[in-house]
Amino acid sequence: MEYRAVSWYCKDQAPTEWDIEVSEDGSTGWTKVASSGTVNWAESSSTIEAKAIMFDRVTNIKGLRIIVNKANWTWQHFALNELEVYNEPNVSIVGSITVSGENGVSSVSTKGGTLQLIATVLPADAADKSVTWSIVSGSSFATINDTGLLTAKANGTVTVKATAKDGSNVVSNIFTVTISGQSSSGNGGNNGGGSNGGSNGGSNGGSNGGGSNGGGSNGGSNGGNTGTPGGNQDNTDKPAVPAFADMSKHQWAKKAVETLHAEGIIAGTSATTFSPGKNISRADFLVLLVKALKLDAEITDNFSDVSKDAYYYDAVAIAKKLGITTGTGDNKFNPKAEISRQDMTVLVVKALKLAGVDLKAGTAEDISKYADASKISGYAQEAISTLVKEGIIVGSGNSLNPKANLTRAEAAVVIYNIYKK
Repeated sequence: MEYRAVSWYCKDQAPTEWDIEVSEDGSTGWTKVASSGTVNWAESSSTIEAKAIMFDRVTNIKGLRIIVNKANWTWQHFALNELEVYNEPNVSIVGSITVSGENGVSSVSTKGGTLQLIATVLPADAADKSVTWSIVSGSSFATINDTGLLTAKANGTVTVKATAKDGSNVVSNIFTVTISGQSSSGNGGNNGGGSNGGSNGGSNGGSNGGGSNGGGSNGGSNGGNTGTPGGNQDNTDKPAVPAFADMSKHQWAKKAVETLHAEGIIAGTSATTFSPGKNISRADFLVLLVKALKLDAEITDNFSDVSKDAYYYDAVAIAKKLGITTGTGDNKFNPKAEISRQDMTVLVVKALKLAGVDLKAGTAEDISKYADASKISGYAQEAISTLVKEGIIVGSGNSLNPKANLTRAEAAVVIYNIYKK
């Protein structure tokens, strides 16, 4: 889109100056995008003269106005009287981007090796085919430069995307690169320890994988320290020692809890307790999800109700940046609220797709055996049916309990099932 502001000359007109401003909503937040500078008209002319200024295409606006800074108001002549807005016919914007590896390669197996990624931009006559490269997840395993050259750092899986620079906001497919041969131990991520806080509270939720229903007691205390797993995810069971002492009534979740604890993904509420029946918070569930999938993004902002000092600040910011969550409205996230089982499934499906996991979309048939399938809200039906189809959630008996709150034990089973994929 190109914009032109036209000022028409009338004989003996004085110098004119004007600015062009645009607004997203048409009434507030006006931003200057172009200025005419001083336009000196011919002192004598027998014909009407036009002066114009051009400026680059802008998107997502509802208002455009001209601010006249100087004009000859003493004469009964106009100095500015027309605004033309039109598409430049010879300019095409980006419609799609497909990322692939050079020569069809999607892995790096040599130490410190590189892989050139290719962004195929359509249409072929797009005026600006330049893209911005970024790592969606796995930034501890590789780096990528402005030209799409990926350099291996550690063994692991990296997902990459390209975004159009022409203002169209078109984003490519998520391309997955497997990194190997970097070291014998495969250490690559942050090692254990991690941010203060843990995984508890009450997150918007989802279904469990095999145990008691979603109810759980209200509230949910913050669990100790949640760590970031180091190095490669090898999907082998690594039980924590010693085991938590309060898992006897949640045997169905014991393996998941102990494995994730050993990997530094989840923590207890004390050195010997896990509080499996407590509900988990929205923020704490995102901490687990981001860690398990090793999601990463450049943090530029966050929801207004997420404190910079909060242990979950980075995880929530990453989820917002990647589009996993859009919050609860008015740039709020409500981090300490409990999460329903159905809301959890929506977050999980978005995160898995961003991580490059190939999911087979579920249908109503996949959840038809559950007695409460009709209670699933419309926005969550596809997510729940997909996770049931993939075996990530199995419900409790013949119930999915979609609107019940997610417990810490249930969250652990879901994350464990994701972690194994």
